[in-house]
Amino acid sequence: MGSARRAADRPAPNRTSAAGGGSPPPSPSVDPRKALAEKMMRQARERIEAESAEPQRPARRSRAHDAGGGVTLAIDPVVFVHVVLAIVALTIAALAVLFCYHMLYVMFTLGRILALPTGVLTAAVLSYLSVCFLGVVESTAAGRISLDDHVTGDWREWFWTLPSTAGPLVWAGFLAWLATLPLVDQRAMAAAVIAWALYPVLQLSVLECEQPLLPVSLPTLRSLVTRPAAWLVFYFCSIVPVAVPALVAWAAFVDPPYVTVLVTAPVAALAMFAYAWLFGHLTREVSKEFPRD
Repeated sequence: MGSARRAADRPAPNRTSAAGGGSPPPSPSVDPRKALAEKMMRQARERIEAESAEPQRPARRSRAHDAGGGVTLAIDPVVFVHVVLAIVALTIAALAVLFCYHMLYVMFTLGRILALPTGVLTAAVLSYLSVCFLGVVESTAAGRISLDDHVTGDWREWFWTLPSTAGPLVWAGFLAWLATLPLVDQRAMAAAVIAWALYPVLQLSVLECEQPLLPVSLPTLRSLVTRPAAWLVFYFCSIVPVAVPALVAWAAFVDPPYVTVLVTAPVAALAMFAYAWLFGHLTREVSKEFPRD
């Protein structure tokens, strides 16, 4: 009886081991839920790191582009639309002014009637050209030629940009006239050259100090000494957009000059955009001398 009790207390043989040829018992396995959670966390971490690294690359390129300068060739497609509009608007306004001036000699009464609408049209076109000029300059200096943020509103709002663009031009012409008073011959050519040399200095001074009535900026004048290469390159390149319209007008001159205006106005509009692009690069380079706010 005691033997039977001892046999009952003895552990039962491992049938699995006997059937399987005596292999050891399996080790405890990893929890599949924990493994799945770790895998999902690892994938989420990699995705977040990839998304956070993507916007940093263009930012580094932008900072390097701003620091290193370079030629800006990135142009928004809308700029070409404004170029075409500027060509058409300037041509129409120039023909209207010429026709009104002609009528003042032929039929004075009709000329006086046309004077007011012609003046309003001319003011609107000049305001549009002014805001386009400033937009190209500022966007080129920022690294991309765009006019979306500049050509907004209507011409009555754009009109107040004329002092910032036409003001330096008037100052350059006035100072050139004073400088050529002692001359007897070739005064017009000398005055044109002096105005061509003074205008970018006065225009950049206005953009820096925001004072069209007194376009004098010490940082701009200092940049003539600290950044002479930038100024020389700009002056050399600006000869083309300044001289080409004058040469076209001289070559196509007829009397009365309707054909001359019809040919010269589109060239002048294109030259304005080219000059603004060059001036934007000069502004970008010279603005490194300006004090930071």
